[in-house]
Amino acid sequence: MQLPPHNPAMPKAEPLDLFLDAVAQVHSLGAGTKETSFYPALAETFKAAGEALTPRVVGLHHPAGKQAGIPDFGLFVLPKSRRGEAPKWGPGAAPERGVVEVKGLAQDIAALVASPQVGKYLAAYGLVLCINLRQWRLIEAGPDSRPKIRDTFDIAHAYRPTLTRYE
Repeated sequence: MQLPPHNPAMPKAEPLDLFLDAVAQVHSLGAGTKETSFYPALAETFKAAGEALTPRVVGLHHPAGKQAGIPDFGLFVLPKSRRGEAPKWGPGAAPERGVVEVKGLAQDIAALVASPQVGKYLAAYGLVLCINLRQWRLIEAGPDSRPKIRDTFDIAHAYRPTLTRYE
């Protein structure tokens, strides 16, 4: 798949467009891994989506913090700051919007949601976005502390041929 040349005059793309373009780029190189080669695509997507939110949210790859392991991304609310000042977080800031756990396409999304790893993150952070690159599940703790799906997003089957190479 050949990507068109970048045109700075083009309007700002939607987060899904950015994600699919970046995935297509990884695919066209033919040298990507099943999971971590897609982290830049996800980071770009989180940045674009987070800038559209109020308050703004930023994604940090491999945040430090609680003793639940190291999630793939943490989603942090950008603190308000005065014009020209850098935002300030306190030491050990927690990702207020939860964490993200990414797996490759071959990972069954239901198995990922039910995994002990996601369970640890859920107990520590309250929200976990589980992604296998084509299926996205936002998980919260249900009344019985078991994972409860809060929201879902599935990339249309039309994109499956592009992604199948990484299963």
